[in-house]
Amino acid sequence: MPRLTPFSGPWIKYPVNQKYCSLLSYEKEVINKLIDKLPATDFFQQNINLSIRNKLPFYWRGFDQSLSYTYKLTELSKPENVFSGFKESTRSEIRKAEKYLKVVESDKIELFYKINSLTFDRKNKKIPYSFSFIQKLDKECQKQCCRSILL
Repeated sequence: MPRLTPFSGPWIKYPVNQKYCSLLSYEKEVINKLIDKLPATDFFQQNINLSIRNKLPFYWRGFDQSLSYTYKLTELSKPENVFSGFKESTRSEIRKAEKYLKVVESDKIELFYKINSLTFDRKNKKIPYSFSFIQKLDKECQKQCCRSILL
């Protein structure tokens, strides 16, 4: 997987106004055509994009799979609605944490990298990307107006 890319292809353009069962059939057909075009290999690892609803076509074609879950919060315009959707114990932990920390938006890429490095240090791991890599990425994201740094 490319650095800083937790998920990757395939990306499928779905027909509009389809029933869910029709979308799954379409997805199965597209995935099978894709698999037919893959070159023979001894090993292939892919973290499938979250938009893919059905990973079974890969399994049916002999790919090994391991399952993990990712929870994606999609509607963030009303944080109070997101918060109310959490379990009471989770809300309680968040309220406790608010007494000890504050999240702020920042433009300090150096501080982000330093804090991020501490996470890897704590796990006795080397950070898998350089500061210059993060700087270049940050500059490109700034140009596209598609980044926020939260500290």
